[in-house]
Order: sequence, then C-alpha cells, then structure tokens
Amino acid sequence: MVDITTPDTRTRRLSILDSFMPIGLIVGLPFGTFIKNSFGLVVLYSIAAGITFFSMVYVFFVVKDSRKNFDEKKMQEVENTKSDVQLSCNKDFFPGFFKTMIVGITTIFKKRPDGARRWVLCFLLISACPRVLTVVVGVADSRTCSTDSSTRWTTLSRAASLT
Repeated sequence: MVDITTPDTRTRRLSILDSFMPIGLIVGLPFGTFIKNSFGLVVLYSIAAGITFFSMVYVFFVVKDSRKNFDEKKMQEVENTKSDVQLSCNKDFFPGFFKTMIVGITTIFKKRPDGARRWVLCFLLISACPRVLTVVVGVADSRTCSTDSSTRWTTLSRAASLT
C-alpha cells in the first residue's frame, strides 16, 4: 500500500485500511455466530473461503504491482546500495523498552478533560478481554484445540511425561 500511494494520500489510505480490522471484528463476530447457529460450520467456512478467494482475485487483477515501475537500471542501483546486515546484541534495548512501557502506562492513566480517561481505560479493557480469555481461561488453546478442561489437562500431562 505504501509504495503505490502518493505521499499526499498515503495517511488517509493507510488509516482507512487499518480501520477495516476492527470493523470486521465488530460485524463478523455476531454475523459469524448467527451463520454458524443457523446453517452450520460448513456454510460458515465456505463463506469465509469465498470472501478470501474474491479478495485474492481482486488483489491479483486490480492492485498494481509497484515493481513494474522500476526499470532495470533503477533496480540495479537499489541492489548496489544494499549494505551487509550484521546481527548483534543491542545493549540499549531493555532500558528503552522499560522507558517506553512506563511512558505508555502513565499516558493511559493520566487525567484527561471531561472524563476521557474513562474511555481510554474502557477501550483498553475491551481490547484486552479476548487476550485474557485466551491465556487465562484457555478458550482457544492452540495445543489441544479443545475447550474441555479434562481433555486439555490430559494432553498437557501426556506432553509433560514425554519430556
């Protein structure tokens, strides 16, 4: 998206693109539940596969490939300007990380006019609820693909006995 937009329209287009993820969650969760309860899982996954297929067809035929705009000389210049990347340990990572965490936490809890802090905390809680349910309760446990606690504990105990 970045390389096929102009600098004037880039911010607007990227913000529109980023806004579709939460819109999809808000619309998709209740709509998907309705489809599953009314028609079953096969119809639900068929609709999801169809939407994915049409999205891929749209990208293939409509979205321009920005690499076609480069001629061979420009591509060679880009290849020649690449430097050798070396992996090394960054000693300043953890102090910067903790400083960023502290700034983020103080920003969340700072006083705001007209009780706006309440809305920031509400958004934070709404965003954190699915992650908390996944980690603490195990709603979507990827190791067992089961929400049955007895099956999950049996699988975990078997995996622990193998190690």
